[in-house]
Amino acid sequence: MLDFYGMPKIIRETPEQQAEREEQEALAEIQRVEEKRKQKNQKIEKADKDYGYLLEAISTTMSIVPELRYLFYQLVRRQRVEDFNHTVSLYYILLLVRLFEKEIQGDFKYLAESERSEVSVIKYDLKKIQVEIARFLYAAELPSDASKEEKQWECIKIFMFANPGFSHAKIAKHYKLKEEQIATFIANNKALADYRDKYRIFEMDIMAITIQEYIVHHPEEALSAVYKAVCGKNMSMDQFLYVLKTYHITISNPEPETRKELASRVQRLIDENPTMAPSKLAKELGWTRSQVEHFIKKNHLRYKAKRRKKTYLDFNQVKEYATQHPESTYTELAKNFGVSTNSIVHFMYKYGIMKGGSIVSKAVAKHPSGRAIVVQKDVSGEAYTYETIYGTGKETTLQKAKDAARLTSFTEAERQQGIDKGSWKWRNFD
Repeated sequence: MLDFYGMPKIIRETPEQQAEREEQEALAEIQRVEEKRKQKNQKIEKADKDYGYLLEAISTTMSIVPELRYLFYQLVRRQRVEDFNHTVSLYYILLLVRLFEKEIQGDFKYLAESERSEVSVIKYDLKKIQVEIARFLYAAELPSDASKEEKQWECIKIFMFANPGFSHAKIAKHYKLKEEQIATFIANNKALADYRDKYRIFEMDIMAITIQEYIVHHPEEALSAVYKAVCGKNMSMDQFLYVLKTYHITISNPEPETRKELASRVQRLIDENPTMAPSKLAKELGWTRSQVEHFIKKNHLRYKAKRRKKTYLDFNQVKEYATQHPESTYTELAKNFGVSTNSIVHFMYKYGIMKGGSIVSKAVAKHPSGRAIVVQKDVSGEAYTYETIYGTGKETTLQKAKDAARLTSFTEAERQQGIDKGSWKWRNFD
């Protein structure tokens, strides 16, 4: 609606209309909050149901297939999700069962078929699921008068059953104990020791099967690529090679060097290049400098970089070689005389030697401020280069060399003072 002047007409609410609008907005907000709370409660209920459903499936399967006791830790732990929200796939359970050639009957089979081989997302902490399973399978009922120390060791026992792959050092660090105490406790508990041994064997079985499946689908992959794709950070390269050797798994691409062979190659490289710095060794090996230094220290390699002897260039030799090889680059010239490329460039420029072997004449332009530029002229009288305190310019004409030197060497005020008043003074060395 427009007013008399053709502008949008402002419609002001009456107090009654404003109160009614605010009431409707408040009701809508209450309804939105209630709907959000309802959805949250539904998710929590579904998570609780799925969590109980999983434990029920595990308990049923444990009673049918005793050998699967140590498999269900892997079932939960193999899910590589960082935030502990895990999708537990029953298809993975069935795959493990088939590996042991067991028949699954009863409730568990019905569960797998009814859920279409998948349990919904279980939003529970991973440790809670592991501890609950361990408590269900292995935790003994402690007497009510058990001491504090006995309760602590029972908790440690449950933790070790829930984390069978943890080393003695990691468990000791977690509970602030000594490694000897953990080792003694495991040795005195036969069920725990046997379980950890079975878990190691199971880990190797699963890893071997995973490697074989990956090789079948990716036959062109190199061994390092297979290791990175399958193992990641879960297994060291030495363990990976041990699995390949134990299960007679062959990869078409060559196997990587063993540590001993690699150490021999690095030592040979050091002996052949005694003046090579660690950074150059790292570049040669494709490592970082810290990796090279750590490898040398860990394998006790003989390495003490000798100082490179200083090479003095001779004017006649450089001029003669540059004349005979006009097509040579600065890098080739530097390699021939055993110096760096920067050294040969500075030497040739200092003594006026161009790559063709010709000598150049120089002229110096001096500004009243005391700064100077050097313009070099080839004997042919056609090529010019300029030099300022900021570096060397490319070949150009004399006028462009002067202009570029002025612009790069002096401030605007100095440039105006020197150029406009004609105060440039040239002194030739021809």
